[in-house]
Amino acid sequence: MRKVVVVDNTALINLTILRDFNIFNLLKNLFFQIHIPTKVKSEYEFMLRHKPERAWLLEKLKPNAGFYSFCTRYDSIVLCTIQTVKDIDAGEAEAVAQFLKVNANYILSDDHRFTVALKMKEPNIKVLSTLHILAILDLNRITLDVDKLIQVLYKERPFSKSKLRKAYVDSHIELGIRMSKKWVDKKCDFARLKVT
Repeated sequence: MRKVVVVDNTALINLTILRDFNIFNLLKNLFFQIHIPTKVKSEYEFMLRHKPERAWLLEKLKPNAGFYSFCTRYDSIVLCTIQTVKDIDAGEAEAVAQFLKVNANYILSDDHRFTVALKMKEPNIKVLSTLHILAILDLNRITLDVDKLIQVLYKERPFSKSKLRKAYVDSHIELGIRMSKKWVDKKCDFARLKVT
């Protein structure tokens, strides 16, 4: 069963970096619906003049419907509470409030401080990063271009080997797939990936 997610601006930006590799269509293999909060849309739209490639996604948004849902529904009590938490910005707070309102399965975010703060406040909410998405696409054999996607993302938004490894380990657990340390070591070898 495909899942429902709420996306944060950081993940939306990183996914846009991978747009030329069909990432937005690949997401349809994993998710039933992607909710984009009002504040996240505003944050993403802010740089549109300098980043015209963002227009493609913004044109696809439908209010509270469709695969890319411009979501205006949220739990107002949760929003008020979560806005007071340190390291959670307005878009992220709205994403959390929407997560609970629309019964989502995950929040997509690449903001580490947000993920840590949310884990302290709401330990049952699962947060996936763009690296998690790439690992899940790889493990499900949905695309053969995962190494290229990792290279492109690394070039624009460098990340550590340990973050990539954690994404693969977490994804194995989430999917209920057994893994070997040797296999993960090979998948996350920066020399093999040519990202050093």
